Amino acid sequence: MEKPAYWSINKIFVNNKTQNRMMIVFRTPPCQKIIQGERCFICGFDCHCKNIRGYNIASQFRFLKKIIEQNKIERVDILSSGSLLDEKQIDYKQVLKLMEEIKKLKDVRSVLIEGRAEYCNLDKLKRIKEVLNKNTELEYGIGLESYSSYVRNAILKKDLSTKDYMQCIKKLAEIDVAACTYILAGIPGLPLKDSLKETISSIFKVINFYKKHGYKGRIALFPIFIAPGTQLEDLYNQGKYNLITLGSIIDILSEIKNKVDFKKHPIFIGLDDENISRGRHILSRDKDEKILKLIQKFNCTQEI
Repeated sequence: MEKPAYWSINKIFVNNKTQNRMMIVFRTPPCQKIIQGERCFICGFDCHCKNIRGYNIASQFRFLKKIIEQNKIERVDILSSGSLLDEKQIDYKQVLKLMEEIKKLKDVRSVLIEGRAEYCNLDKLKRIKEVLNKNTELEYGIGLESYSSYVRNAILKKDLSTKDYMQCIKKLAEIDVAACTYILAGIPGLPLKDSLKETISSIFKVINFYKKHGYKGRIALFPIFIAPGTQLEDLYNQGKYNLITLGSIIDILSEIKNKVDFKKHPIFIGLDDENISRGRHILSRDKDEKILKLIQKFNCTQEI
């Protein structure tokens, strides 16, 4: 409990420049859906919640402080196995203490916190902004997964309406908090061609929604991986689900590159499985090394 469950360092294009990013997954109690036995179809992130009794996220963050300073981290993504602003999961006072710790780091100028739409609380977000350095941008990451209500709720069991998602983005705009919408690639229950088409459609619809209302927002595109203990793992073990490839990610980017201004609405390709898939995620094989480098270059330049 003295250190986070997982962290990684890479580069990301955000705020119109390339930044060194650290993604941190804190050890916290599980989300409400897990507690209520209503887990999302692909979610296995409660593995980071095992044997949680006491927890202190500010203390966990301090464990990484020297690493952050040595690597000149400019961007910190704050994740838990759920929603950072859900007080039934995480004590909000601990969140504020965490922000006080982040504020002490001179290089950090951008912070993302994750949460579901229902926990997008304006008063809490305003307080976080007050605590952070005034030159530090705050971003709220929300898992829409797909713009299709059928895919999102019937297949993925997300239990999120499009209306609630839109209301969340509108709230963020009111207090100048940037939005990051998570979209999935490799939808189970759909043929590959239809799955890629659905992902591309979702990207266009989210960006058009941003543009229509003048919202500041970007997209994080995540290829699905196989988490243990999920219904998706059952399909995978039965040979009824196959992971998409790095080539499919390039196909998505190639399809949208002439229709999206990546500098205004950046897209981040998240290939990290947070060390929970037991190797069942998009892997970089020798023949894929060139493709992987293209994706990494895109992540930090938005050029393809």
